Amino acid sequence: MIANIAIFAVYVLISAGALLIYKHFGIETGGEDGQILLRFHMMSLVAILGYAVSFLLWLVIVTRMKLSVAMPLNFGLVNLAVLIGAAIFLREKITLLQWAGVAVIMAGIFMITQGGESN
Repeated sequence: MIANIAIFAVYVLISAGALLIYKHFGIETGGEDGQILLRFHMMSLVAILGYAVSFLLWLVIVTRMKLSVAMPLNFGLVNLAVLIGAAIFLREKITLLQWAGVAVIMAGIFMITQGGESN
């Protein structure tokens, strides 16, 4: 069980980190007519590699945990990590409604994990 928690924690950090890095370095807005311009930066490659590693970790996770537990944890924890990371690293403002969503996600994670996590 401790190994599953450790693997999941690493997965969440790498997955959220890759999204945050790509958001910061890989997307540029402000083109003509509101177009989104993709630009290549070396950190974009780091983000893509991180996302590939997180996918491989995800495959390990789904072989070790019940999918009915792993999938909601995936969505909830990655979303929380991205929200907090966006506030810290991208200086995005978190609204009161988003904090309420965090509370709902945390309550849901608590309820889902109460059923156990073995296959």
